[in-house]
Amino acid sequence: MKTKQFLFSALFLITIALLVNACATAYTPNVVNVPLLNNKTETQISLHAGMNGTDAQVTYAATKNIGVMVNYSYKNNTSDSSSSFHSHNFIEGGIGYYTVFSKQGHFELFAGYGMGNVEALAETSISSSYVNATFQRIFIQPDFGFSSSFFDIGFSPRVVYVIMKPEQFQYSSINNFFVEPTGIMRFGFKYFFFTSQVGVSLPLQTIESSDWFNYNPFIMSFGMQIKLFKIYDQNARY
Repeated sequence: MKTKQFLFSALFLITIALLVNACATAYTPNVVNVPLLNNKTETQISLHAGMNGTDAQVTYAATKNIGVMVNYSYKNNTSDSSSSFHSHNFIEGGIGYYTVFSKQGHFELFAGYGMGNVEALAETSISSSYVNATFQRIFIQPDFGFSSSFFDIGFSPRVVYVIMKPEQFQYSSINNFFVEPTGIMRFGFKYFFFTSQVGVSLPLQTIESSDWFNYNPFIMSFGMQIKLFKIYDQNARY
């Protein structure tokens, strides 16, 4: 029943996003990397596809309590019915603290920095919107979750600070905080998992330059994850 409710919610978010996204999107939130690390040397490799593009993620537990991550997001989408398109590239790196508690509980705190570029055109019968910009982003990400050898569930209220500089306005920029609460679910066994997530991206300040700065308010993806090395560690929890 919970899985069906999750899928219905995801489909609802996709429908709403398609209806409201009539403007060229400057900021597109990437998939949230919620690793729920267990042990030193654990390595996770993930590939996601969703409404915001394709995301690749690598996470490594460098010590008993320190993890590092690299996340990459890409999208190159054109419209069949008009000249509308959206293209972005974004890469970020992060480092953080992780710990386990009780039998299956996790807490993590990651922070990092990324940069990218975006170009998009949205055309309708009554209007058009264009953006061509470079941007930087700083993030801080607490993670909470529970995991086993066949099931992970987690939540992250990620907060990001976006610095967007459009090429068409040389001396203008938009700097804004976004809060991005996101839930994740993974199903699999030991080292291979199917993964999905749903979340929202909400600005904490009013965006005045809405004529060129638009954002995607939703995060949704499905993908696969491989967990390496922890199954060979005799001190591993599973």
